[in-house]
Amino acid sequence: MSPGQPAAMPPAQFGRPPPPGASGVPSPPGPPTGAPAAPPARLDPGGMPRPCALEAPCGAPRERIAFPIPSVSPTTVIPPLSNADFVVEDQGSCTVRYQRVTTGSIPAEPAIMTKSALPLGVVLTPFADAAMGEPAIPTVDLPNGPLRCYRCRAYANPGFRLMSSGAKYSCNLCGFTGDVPSEHYAAVDPATGYRADASVRPEFYRGSVDYIVNNPDYWTRKPTAPRYLYAIDVSLGAVRSGLASAALRSIKTILTSAALPGDTTAQTPEGAPYTGARVAIFTFSSVLHFFDARNPSVSTLVSPDIDEPFVPVGGHALFLTPTQGAAAVDAALAAHGLSGSTAPEGVASECAFGAAVAAVQAALGDTGGKAFIISASLPSMGVGALERRGGGALGGGEERQAALLKEGSSVYTKLGLALAEAGISVDVLLAPASAYVDAATTLRLPRACGGRSHMFPSFTAARDGPALFRTLWAATASVRAFDALLRVRTTSGVEAVGEFLGHFARPQRGDDVSAPVFDSQACLALELVIESKLPSVEGAAGGGGMRSAFGGGGGGGGNSATPANASDVCVQTAVLYTDVAGRRRIRVHTTFAARAAHVTDVFRLADVDAILSLMAKRAATAVLAGGTALSAARSALINKVAHALFAYRKYCTTAASSGQLILPESIKILPVYLLGLIKCAAFRSTAATDAVSVDTRAHALSVLVWLPPSSIAARCYPRMYVLQDLPAAAGMPLPGLDTSGGASDGSVPPEPVAMPPTTALSASALAADGVVVVENAERLVVWLGSTASRELAMDAISDLGGGRLVVRADAGLPAESERAKRLSAILARIFAARPALTSVRVVTRGSKPGEGDEGQLLIPMLVEDRSPGNDWDYVQFLKHVHRAVMDKFASDDQAHDLQAWEMLNHGY
Repeated sequence: MSPGQPAAMPPAQFGRPPPPGASGVPSPPGPPTGAPAAPPARLDPGGMPRPCALEAPCGAPRERIAFPIPSVSPTTVIPPLSNADFVVEDQGSCTVRYQRVTTGSIPAEPAIMTKSALPLGVVLTPFADAAMGEPAIPTVDLPNGPLRCYRCRAYANPGFRLMSSGAKYSCNLCGFTGDVPSEHYAAVDPATGYRADASVRPEFYRGSVDYIVNNPDYWTRKPTAPRYLYAIDVSLGAVRSGLASAALRSIKTILTSAALPGDTTAQTPEGAPYTGARVAIFTFSSVLHFFDARNPSVSTLVSPDIDEPFVPVGGHALFLTPTQGAAAVDAALAAHGLSGSTAPEGVASECAFGAAVAAVQAALGDTGGKAFIISASLPSMGVGALERRGGGALGGGEERQAALLKEGSSVYTKLGLALAEAGISVDVLLAPASAYVDAATTLRLPRACGGRSHMFPSFTAARDGPALFRTLWAATASVRAFDALLRVRTTSGVEAVGEFLGHFARPQRGDDVSAPVFDSQACLALELVIESKLPSVEGAAGGGGMRSAFGGGGGGGGNSATPANASDVCVQTAVLYTDVAGRRRIRVHTTFAARAAHVTDVFRLADVDAILSLMAKRAATAVLAGGTALSAARSALINKVAHALFAYRKYCTTAASSGQLILPESIKILPVYLLGLIKCAAFRSTAATDAVSVDTRAHALSVLVWLPPSSIAARCYPRMYVLQDLPAAAGMPLPGLDTSGGASDGSVPPEPVAMPPTTALSASALAADGVVVVENAERLVVWLGSTASRELAMDAISDLGGGRLVVRADAGLPAESERAKRLSAILARIFAARPALTSVRVVTRGSKPGEGDEGQLLIPMLVEDRSPGNDWDYVQFLKHVHRAVMDKFASDDQAHDLQAWEMLNHGY
């Protein structure tokens, strides 16, 4: 029986093939179940589920995926993978670009969701960038603000039902029926059921809208032009590695390229006062250096007090126009002897990182804003000074690392909370110049104030300067919202009672989330719970369909508590924020999910990337903030997946051989994702030969909490491209979409270049004559086989002499041959899609496979292979999961599994 058929499923019976719509993976038989087990089939590694097997052929047009309201247009389409090439179309329900629910079919009864063992939640990326060819979110500008439900305060959406010729509304979230305010009234056409103004009121037919709200009631402070601040470490470690110089030069390029969101230099008439974004620059080592460039002669002011730091020119005077900011950068380069090629002398070795944070608070305290702190050293003096707790390169076993993953001092958490209260968000970019900088403590700062963290291991300016520039550019240019407040509302019976997971200001359960700044990568997750049986849809007024969604669907006013779209479960996220132009707005995303009558329905439309993101964020938060042991987190993750597969086998299959692992079609790649998650730097065993340092692990855990689904999926299953077999279409623009994808004027929007097909993450793909690219959204490696064609290699990289090999597209070197141009286009698309890509390396095979950089940088990303200290390759892991599933049939102990999963619910 197909998983999509709504029929009661008896317990699984063994000895028969898996049901249609499920993947059967042969595996050794489990314990006796009362029926003779079929002999185990040999696993075919090439036929096992993996993301690369789900890709469209190279050069195929991007798929157009519509997101309608289920009761209007039922769908059986599994949500697309976040790294797939697709174009979304909002047909009344918010697309997966902005909001992913772990299943598109939510049960009406709590028991059904509990039986499925799948986590229920929503993953939010409210300010994600639209893909090329997708329309922008429509803007709604109403004199009296948006139409909202009087009871639950939900915003009007395509599920609102208008009755009594448009004079009354019925809320699709809480069922309340009320009068439509006169300023929102519009007649309803009795022939079509549509509002007369439906064409100019996108909130009634789009799942995502942006309201402009000018009423001061929506202000927490008067909106102003955005303010940005860059603080650069100029201590000895940062100067020697070239970090200080590279950071300052990158900032100057950003300022002179109009990359600051809110920069109005180009729009300001000559002689008119500048009213756009402002920027400030200061440096720190054993003292703080501030630069006042309001006059042609730039002044350098030194603040030696690093225990109670202050801004000597006052916060407002420190902030400059972008043009003045570029002059301040030049002054900083000169003041620290970084303008020339000769290394400066007499550089202080101490680092007053904490004093720099306090100075950020003093400078931005009145207005709020975005700050970026670039540092290379352990905070060693002044406020926030830390002791070297030890750790070295690896930091010992699990118990030792667990102790070092706890914050060494609460000062950075407190500073972060104080920054958040002032509306300030800080990104921290670490390029450690020593073996240990206590990232576990310093990275509490961005977590507490809604910032990000980026790490550049073994930084050298010659090799890593381009990656630093790209990261700084993306972090700056991606800012979208200031002074934000987010709330999630759900259909009655579905409650947002879990903890929010992500980086923001005030962690709250099921209530408002405060965020000083949101950027396009900002991602939060929230677990949902079905608290009670959802309201019955029997007797719902109106006929549903598009009429109900737009306001028609039946006559009289009625006072029924059941809205017309009560058959749809609704999750609505609203974000009140100030945009980069200083306007107050409300962004509303409304997602509709179908009602599930059976466990089968829950699995049928499960979103594997949303499930993976929710699980990764919850586990990472539990380890970092809750003190959960790494081994316990790994076990809880495996048990959660095994429990879900057990539930699918028990409730959704009629019969299956005990020698097969049955995988639901929608989540068949979840096991390999999970394998990659427990092998990644965040959760990798301390016993592995490729074990990571404490700083690396602390950073890896921190970024999992804020990364969007596409980057988490790449962390868990990196993307590997074999270049010696490059298809003809790779690197060339994709074919245009069908005519429905064209613009209103008939023009065809541009298309991105086609990516080569990815391949399984195994060393078997590393042919001696091969050239391979592997990226996991943080690191990109170009690997050259020992007998690789020099012509092919030089199309991708360049030899600068002295053993320095760089990637052409990374270093900005021109591509000469046709193939080189295609390879550069492919790599450029990867760089554009991965704003947190902080390491780009060229690796050559040594005398033995797995030696040197190959073993340190590439082999850990080949998650399907077994490495010493890691227990499983992909085949062995599937066998382990299968045994866990079959063990559950023997014990059917759901309580233990739930207890292990709930253990990860104590992050805050």
